[in-house]
Amino acid sequence: MDKFEKLNQFMNQRKKKYVITILVVLAVFIAIFSIVLVALDLGDMIIPFILGLIGAYVWLGIFYALYVFKRLDKNKSEIIKTMHAAELNYQKYKNQLKEMGFVTSKHYSGFGYKWVEFRNILNLVDNLHLEIDEVNKKVAYYFLYLDGDSDIYIMNFSDLISTRLESEEISGKIVKYAVTIKVKHEIGEIGLPVNDNEGFILNSEKGLNYQNQAKQLMTEINKIIIEG
Repeated sequence: MDKFEKLNQFMNQRKKKYVITILVVLAVFIAIFSIVLVALDLGDMIIPFILGLIGAYVWLGIFYALYVFKRLDKNKSEIIKTMHAAELNYQKYKNQLKEMGFVTSKHYSGFGYKWVEFRNILNLVDNLHLEIDEVNKKVAYYFLYLDGDSDIYIMNFSDLISTRLESEEISGKIVKYAVTIKVKHEIGEIGLPVNDNEGFILNSEKGLNYQNQAKQLMTEINKIIIEG
């Protein structure tokens, strides 16, 4: 199954989920109102009331389903556009690095797009990249724009100054968790999000995994700074 088939399957499952939810809520409402009307001894009103309720809910459900389906189809189009652009740009930048004589020894990347839930489903290309050339002692940093080109920043090991971990918490969840590297370059700093643009609880299994990833990246960069 290719990426587009997986995306279609996911979207169809999401649509079915919304339809089932609408039907379940309808059944629950009918049951509740029937019980209330019987309890109030308004049995004669049950049938016309329920019929009216069903009619109103069906129309409401239809309009809501159409709205959701339209939104999902729009999201699908944006995801396909993102996927194509990211893959084309990524290959282009890899070719540019190769032409420049850059030999990739290690490659780190981070996911900054908003389509977090589709990253693993569709194996989307990350949009922030840090590559290390241990042969020529250089570092390449670039990010994939969806519209237009991005610069590839090539720095020597000696251009790297220090690292720090940036974290931001909102409502009990870490929403920003990134390794930032200070460099002797006009851009001043470069960085990679470790949490893939996804909120998490710090001491959860996922949180511990992100902490280990951050630690690994910072250890690698600090090693380069010492060698630089």
